[in-house]
Amino acid sequence: MEITPDSLKAYLDKTLGSDGRISEWQYDWTAKLLKRLGFRTLNQLAQCVSGYDDDRISRVVWRTRQGQVARFELMLLAGMGQNYIRRHAYAGNEWFARQQGEILEKLEAAGIAIGKYDLNDAHTWITGDPPDSPSHPLQSSFAAGPADEISEGRESETKQ
Repeated sequence: MEITPDSLKAYLDKTLGSDGRISEWQYDWTAKLLKRLGFRTLNQLAQCVSGYDDDRISRVVWRTRQGQVARFELMLLAGMGQNYIRRHAYAGNEWFARQQGEILEKLEAAGIAIGKYDLNDAHTWITGDPPDSPSHPLQSSFAAGPADEISEGRESETKQ
């Protein structure tokens, strides 16, 4: 399903719980941000944030449970890592990059894995699989095989 303010609200209400404090304007802004980040469908969003616990992430970063959209943005940051920071609407602001980097450090220190979901990767655009998923071509056995074989061959030649 395409990302629109209404579809985003319905998705977040279903996955993170309804939050009556969030204005229509916030869903509109967030939908535009998601498109800037490269997302086009709710399925892509779901894949990016899959496995992240919004409540835990919020408590690690802010020591309390934040609102629906704030928790969702933290999940995006965790799922995309530096890709989120580079493509965000505030990417040109030093304060933003510094703040988001500090948040990533907190998440890592708490044992939360930082993803590298990248919608600019051609395979991700076609299938929705992030580059670090087992089904992505970069993870297949042939992707690393030849380079490993070459380096192993050189090592065995020098040992002889």
